[in-house]
Amino acid sequence: LSPEAYMEILEQAAEEGHITEEEAIDASLADVVVRGRWRWNHGDGALTYLVVEVSWSLSEDDVVRAARRAAILREAGYQACAVVAGAYIPPEVQKLMPQHDVWGLLDGLVIPPESEEEEET
Repeated sequence: LSPEAYMEILEQAAEEGHITEEEAIDASLADVVVRGRWRWNHGDGALTYLVVEVSWSLSEDDVVRAARRAAILREAGYQACAVVAGAYIPPEVQKLMPQHDVWGLLDGLVIPPESEEEEET
């Protein structure tokens, strides 16, 4: 999704009162926004936006930012998922991801936001 097209979505949502101007500005600062059809785990194919924060070594701030910015896009009326992508995800950051419903991409590996209980079963 081009930055211009993404800004248009956010500006329209702000004009319609779904999100504030401040939220639109915050969401516009996402590193990458990808639009596609949800197919993970036999998904329904719904149009979905991935709001991605990218860093070499991911931090808790990256997780929180991705979650917040995806939530803003959902408030605007779109299906959106938060994603962090990087070369290294410290264990403490990976443990935080399920709490914020954030997906991870680690050198091509997809890490779904499963809770610790789900991982143990």
